[in-house]
Amino acid sequence: MDLEFAIDLKYCPRCSDEYLWEIRSCVACGLELLTGEQMLTMHKSRRHGAGIAVRSRDIRADEPVITLRQGGMALLKQLQECLSRQGVPALLSGDGTVNCGRGCRGPEVLLQVRPADVQEALAVLDGEHRRTTGLADHDVSLAGSVYDSSASEAICPACGFCFSTSTDACPDCGLCFS
Repeated sequence: MDLEFAIDLKYCPRCSDEYLWEIRSCVACGLELLTGEQMLTMHKSRRHGAGIAVRSRDIRADEPVITLRQGGMALLKQLQECLSRQGVPALLSGDGTVNCGRGCRGPEVLLQVRPADVQEALAVLDGEHRRTTGLADHDVSLAGSVYDSSASEAICPACGFCFSTSTDACPDCGLCFS
């Protein structure tokens, strides 16, 4: 089955729901949307059939990889399993450093994927982050707002309440700006 994706629309990499170009994330999955072109590339790499290479679940030692994250073994093992459930092969490898030996931290490892899988892997990890932190249920559109004391009014980045800058705290939620 050949899938068609419109260039002027965006799509969820998990459920393939269509969205207008301005929309940034899937309502159902919470994942960052991909362009039609990105979706075509992703689906072509997954297709089975004559003359079409199927994406291997294993990353060979001679394949180029890109490091997505560095951290403790336990966390990165969870992320690797999350990627695997979504069909994105990932590799855990040592970063070459040695821990202090006093038990303060486990060894650092690297979470790596093929260059062709980076966008899909990032979308899956973003969706997992949103799901596990509850960010999918919150409006973060004002998170980048800056409190400007020289302006007459400000919008609270925490709750969206508009208030006079004669006060240094949001009267609605109490967020302090001093």
